[in-house]
Amino acid sequence: MNFKLEAKNVLFLAAFAIVAYALIKVLDAERHLGEMNWIFAIGAVILYFASILLWNFAWGIMAKMDLKQSIKAALYSQVGTVTPFAVGADYLRGRFAKGGKGKFTDGLASSFAAKFYKILISLAFSVVAVGVILSKYEHLRYSIILSLAIPAGLLFALYFFTKNYAAKLLAKISMKRVSEKDAKEFSKSLGEMVGKPKIEVLSLLTFSLALEFLAFLLSFFAFGINLANFEGYLIFVILFYSSKINLIPQGIGITEIAGIIVLRDTAALSLVAAALLLWGIVRIWAPLLISGTYILITRKN
Repeated sequence: MNFKLEAKNVLFLAAFAIVAYALIKVLDAERHLGEMNWIFAIGAVILYFASILLWNFAWGIMAKMDLKQSIKAALYSQVGTVTPFAVGADYLRGRFAKGGKGKFTDGLASSFAAKFYKILISLAFSVVAVGVILSKYEHLRYSIILSLAIPAGLLFALYFFTKNYAAKLLAKISMKRVSEKDAKEFSKSLGEMVGKPKIEVLSLLTFSLALEFLAFLLSFFAFGINLANFEGYLIFVILFYSSKINLIPQGIGITEIAGIIVLRDTAALSLVAAALLLWGIVRIWAPLLISGTYILITRKN
């Protein structure tokens, strides 16, 4: 596998450098970095990477890959997450499926389906969280209907997009273009997988989301910020969407801005900035470091 330092990679690194500088210098996060609880920080890294593995196990079931191949796909595909919507990672999983027992288009479709399911699960828990929060205020209880309608509308829009436009978008912004035949097969496979979820896949993705949320909590616990409540989950979901559903790879900059907006009244702004900086390391750089190390060690094979 050959890696080139292309313009988009340089832009990705530059974007993170600018965001990191803004958090550290402009928002004065550096004065809190020495106070970070390393146990919580390391725990966040472990839990987040475990969530990545569980996600890939779920993908492996749909793509008919064994456990060993799913782990290898998780490690190799992580380098593809620095593309818009992380479609580079989807492409790499498709290549792994082709090298195993399945087809490239099935591996690709199952990757998109797993993303769809995880967003669906996060929306379902969001409905519960919003319902519980609103139920605390008697004059807002009727707003629970609205809290159900908004996620349902988002879900319908996502389903419509996934079934009708995902293949075309993939062909435009993927690391490599796919043929018209592959695009049609991909669209067909994706429609079938989205319409027929498996219990074991949904269970693994639910655990993956739970571990990702715990990693998020530990990233903030490391600086003494407690978000272990329903409101904290909704904040996590907002940052989850801002990083995943974004043309900017990993939502760099957008996620941090969203975090500062929703967390500005939770703690001192410099403390929030320090926690967001750690969360960026946990969700982007630590997995890339693990993945890159594995690739360097096994590159001859």
